[in-house]
Amino acid sequence: PQPVVESLDGTVFLRSETLGLDFRVKGEERYFFDPAAGRRLLNLSEQDAARRDAETQAEAAETRAEREAAARREAETRADVAETRIAELEALLRERRNPPGP
Repeated sequence: PQPVVESLDGTVFLRSETLGLDFRVKGEERYFFDPAAGRRLLNLSEQDAARRDAETQAEAAETRAEREAAARREAETRADVAETRIAELEALLRERRNPPGP
């Protein structure tokens, strides 16, 4: 048998030395608590919600990365076009400064 302990805030808990966890009850709330990590463990619906949130954030990050990559490619293309145009204009300027002889 394990002793049931009640904390000052009214939380009742039962510690499992085997699992290294507390089962805690506070009002209508029941949950596992990891005293080593100092945090409450998520129940299945909370884990599901956290997974969905993480997936949504990952998808948003992927979309941002794809947009940034497309913007970089577009900027590189514009830079290439500008460099080509500059080279053409420089050649034209050289040609006008030094016209071919008769």
